[in-house]
Amino acid sequence: MKLLIYSGDEYHSDGDFCEALLEALEGFDVALMTRTWKISEDLLEKPDLVVIARWNVLEGKDWLDEEDAVLLRGYVERGGKLFAWHSGLARFPHTYCQLVGGRFFYHPPKALVKYSNVSGVVFEFQDEHYFVEVSPDVNVFLWCESKFGSSPAGWWREYGLGKTMALTPAHSEGLRDDKFRGYLRKILKEFLTSQS
Repeated sequence: MKLLIYSGDEYHSDGDFCEALLEALEGFDVALMTRTWKISEDLLEKPDLVVIARWNVLEGKDWLDEEDAVLLRGYVERGGKLFAWHSGLARFPHTYCQLVGGRFFYHPPKALVKYSNVSGVVFEFQDEHYFVEVSPDVNVFLWCESKFGSSPAGWWREYGLGKTMALTPAHSEGLRDDKFRGYLRKILKEFLTSQS
């Protein structure tokens, strides 16, 4: 599986996200692609999964513009899979947010955040409680709650022949939480093996 990951920014460690992601993908034959930071060039390599876990600022300017988002949309429409993770939901152009089915709105100071699915609490830790806006046609599978309120925390949607998934946790110490890592492994396996 060709994996293309854009991660790490001034607030989030590239290493933390890559380590958690690669551990979650154990059992898959993963070939990590080299990033050029140009979506137009990187998509020519036909990755099986694109992961965006960084906000849309690189050296003070947007690194993914509306034209790039249209190319990414075409990749998904043709059967590609896109995983927007944590800051991969922040400050992106309209077409990208529409493709993913939601966007980061804000987060208050770190607090204890409980993440739940239909069966109850799955994991909890100190985290940035992401508040997001989601499209009405997404399938929410994870919710989060803290003293500040509640919000969707994970969702997926089919888009053309492909699929997108979004997940809001986790920041720093949350990425090292064993329950979160086990959950990430489970949902990525379902996402990658499901037929669109």
